[in-house]
Amino acid sequence: MYKKILFIILFMITFGLNHLVFAVEKQLVSVYYNSDLITTEDCTESEKGEILIPMRSVLEKMGASVIWNENLKNIMVDKDKMKIEININSDKLKKMN
Repeated sequence: MYKKILFIILFMITFGLNHLVFAVEKQLVSVYYNSDLITTEDCTESEKGEILIPMRSVLEKMGASVIWNENLKNIMVDKDKMKIEININSDKLKKMN
């Protein structure tokens, strides 16, 4: 799971999207991108105390398309010419060209 989150963050940085801010306070999570508040779905806290933020709304606000494939249990993220496949039951991500 850590590798997936790290890869998504690296994906965001790759596109020069370094204006992303996460603020956590008393289970209230605000996500800002270029000074705009991004409305997110319910955030959860893991057993380790990590805040898990649904990335669909954040990535879509950045201009990426996010497609969930129920049959394959994977997510395709497409931004400009970069495509990333995230498999739910795997700790690996796949960059597609």
